[in-house]
Amino acid sequence: MNESAGYKACLGVPNVYPENAIADCFADIQLTNSTFWAPLSREGLKTRCLKEISQNNTLQNTVENNGVSVVDNILSITCPFECNERGTCRNGTCICYDDYGAADCSINLNDPPIVNGVNLDSGGLCDTRHCSEFIVEGDLFLDRSTLTCRMQRFEIEYHGQLTYLETVDVEADHNSISDVICPFPKHQEGRSADPFFVSGYKIAMSNNGIKFSESHFVYILDSTCQDTMNVSGEIKFVLKDGYCFINGRCISDGTQDSTNIYSVCRYKSDLFNWSKRM
Repeated sequence: MNESAGYKACLGVPNVYPENAIADCFADIQLTNSTFWAPLSREGLKTRCLKEISQNNTLQNTVENNGVSVVDNILSITCPFECNERGTCRNGTCICYDDYGAADCSINLNDPPIVNGVNLDSGGLCDTRHCSEFIVEGDLFLDRSTLTCRMQRFEIEYHGQLTYLETVDVEADHNSISDVICPFPKHQEGRSADPFFVSGYKIAMSNNGIKFSESHFVYILDSTCQDTMNVSGEIKFVLKDGYCFINGRCISDGTQDSTNIYSVCRYKSDLFNWSKRM
């Protein structure tokens, strides 16, 4: 407590009682036989200190020998949780050492963020009609340029065969500590040689672009003609009645091929190829 820069800065502030914070800290250690809660006593003292200086007009107009106001001096060295001894406090902001991040430098960048899933609100699906990005939900996502989505593309044939394709790293768009956005990759390699029914990505997250979380699936489909069903807890993809699925597009029954007037969709005859007009 005595070594804290914020604690020292607040010693002379009226109506702030450091001895009470020390007593609270001591009591917590006795009750829990641990120092786990000790920093909270120090942070509570700093909170009371900052509240006092925000309301004390005299302090706000008091200038120290170095020409800096008392308020500015306290604010400049009062960082959250003393940067957890993993960074330096500069003008009230933690400048974290390498491998650490967050406002108080509490997160080790080598520990990947927690990922609960992708597009959870839509059941892990992405409808091509209105989906242009993937929302990843979890915890401990840091707002930094190295926040990375690792995205491995895959394709699934109608009968369920899954083929993995290219993997790309994309910079994530940080929304909050609990959710980020992964945009669609701008460049993709050609599709696999076999016809596919549904595509998607396995997505893993990293705060430093090196250590990644476990991967989670998101599936891309067109709900115009494609649907899902649960089979023993496993997601399966099916084609709705009245549609063909030709060259990656939903074609309603009876629709003529725009390039061949003698070809039409006959879903009862062939789901995935044009049929000859009778």
